[in-house]
Amino acid sequence: MLGKSIDMNTDLETVLNEFYTKWVEALRGPYYTQMDGSLCDTGLDRDRKFSHCAVGVALNECIGISNEEMVGAQTIASLDKKTKDKIPKQLLHYLTFSDFIDEIMKYNDEQGWSFNDIADEIERVKL
Repeated sequence: MLGKSIDMNTDLETVLNEFYTKWVEALRGPYYTQMDGSLCDTGLDRDRKFSHCAVGVALNECIGISNEEMVGAQTIASLDKKTKDKIPKQLLHYLTFSDFIDEIMKYNDEQGWSFNDIADEIERVKL
């Protein structure tokens, strides 16, 4: 995670604004390698570094879900219960049932958008 975690004791609108702001910053930063098909997985290269889809970046950067907790999960709903319990309930509900999050997953997995393109879309729609 790049900075301090988001204070989940504030109203949902403020939490989401901070969430989207941190997510855009992380997508544009040099720390994440893009992949599709799951939230996070190790590469096939010798270093076995972690790669993420755009939503995996959000979970890791904005909420603090570890790479190991996301490996192999294709969606937020497919995370194990122990991992989902780390996401504040109000935010978990939003992320699980949000049409916007579904769109971001499609841009990443099906349409091949880059992290920068996805960050631009988040800014355009949500910030």
